[in-house]
Amino acid sequence: GNSHDALLGLQKAVSEQWPQVVINLDGTGESTTRNIIHAEALLLIGRWMEDTAHYDTQTVLKQYKSVISVHPESEDGHFYLGKYYDRLMSVLASDRPTKSGDFLVFIIRHYGHTLEYGSSTSINLCQGCSHCGWTMGAMCLMEERKHKRKQH
Repeated sequence: GNSHDALLGLQKAVSEQWPQVVINLDGTGESTTRNIIHAEALLLIGRWMEDTAHYDTQTVLKQYKSVISVHPESEDGHFYLGKYYDRLMSVLASDRPTKSGDFLVFIIRHYGHTLEYGSSTSINLCQGCSHCGWTMGAMCLMEERKHKRKQH
């Protein structure tokens, strides 16, 4: 409906404003203001793509990763990419808990970058890290139980 139409309009406007992705870093390694604005627009597209559920997982991941490629120090970009990996882990690894380890690496990496580049998302980040801790604990417990069964 309207949200999907708004997303398409935003995608068109961003592609017209930035016809090609150019990563411009000045001499200090800081992203330019133009890159920051571009990254914020790409992040908004990614969040809307996720919310409208009209896009497959790989497309949404690619969108979030484009935020990081345009502005590598984007606190929000890393936060939402980590959060999306966390969500994928919850959904895709629920029937195969050993798969969770694959996701945890990305979740921890991007949540770590979130803390490195800012602290405005720290409350939400604590909730995400708590979930990662519980998941890792559950995985360890399952492996321990498997190991004990094999010994008996």
